[in-house]
Amino acid sequence: VSQLERELRETKERLQITTEELESSNEELKSSNEELSSINEELQSSNEELETSKEELQSINEELQTVNAELNIRVDELSRANNDMANLLESTQIATVFLDRDLCIKSFTPTARDLFRLVESDVGRPLAHVRPRFPADGLQADMEQVLLRLGTIERQVEGTDSGRRYIMRVLPYRTVDNVIAGVVVTFVDVTQIARAEEKIGVLSHDLRNRFESLETLLDLVPVGIFIAEDGDGAEIRANRRAVELMGQ
Repeated sequence: VSQLERELRETKERLQITTEELESSNEELKSSNEELSSINEELQSSNEELETSKEELQSINEELQTVNAELNIRVDELSRANNDMANLLESTQIATVFLDRDLCIKSFTPTARDLFRLVESDVGRPLAHVRPRFPADGLQADMEQVLLRLGTIERQVEGTDSGRRYIMRVLPYRTVDNVIAGVVVTFVDVTQIARAEEKIGVLSHDLRNRFESLETLLDLVPVGIFIAEDGDGAEIRANRRAVELMGQ
């Protein structure tokens, strides 16, 4: 009987221990289940946030695509405008130098090399540091004056190497917003016009000399002569003998 009682007691003790272990395991499982439930809720919330972020990113991506398309259109328009301007300046053969407000070179046309010893690496340098091919003693002062008063200065210059003549204009560089962003210096080749004017001047001088010689000869003639200088006879010239006869 004592043996049975001892075994029964031991069995009860083991059962008690097992029961406590089961209760502890159950608590742990319950706690784990709560943690899993919390994690699941967090994952669900994160998934919803990711879905929202995905929609926002998609919306931003669509906006970026629209902006990119507009920028591409603007770039194409700007490229065409630059090409048109370059072709216009090239076709007119007007030597042009574009300067910023510090009078440093921004760009120049190929024909500007006829007036300045320019190379591509001169972009960004002050124009005053580039050797000119014409007498340019007053150019720096002209450019500073244009920046100060926003007027236009025009002079005639002659190339020291070529002997060609140019009308040099210094004027403000205005942006599309009418902001003064620097100075533009242009050179229009007027060599042919200048030479034609010189020829006209020589011919006029020669004609005037001949006319004076003719008047001298007419004054020596002993016959009165009247000359109508226009078709209706409103202006009449007379030689010396004609004047004497009229005086009588």
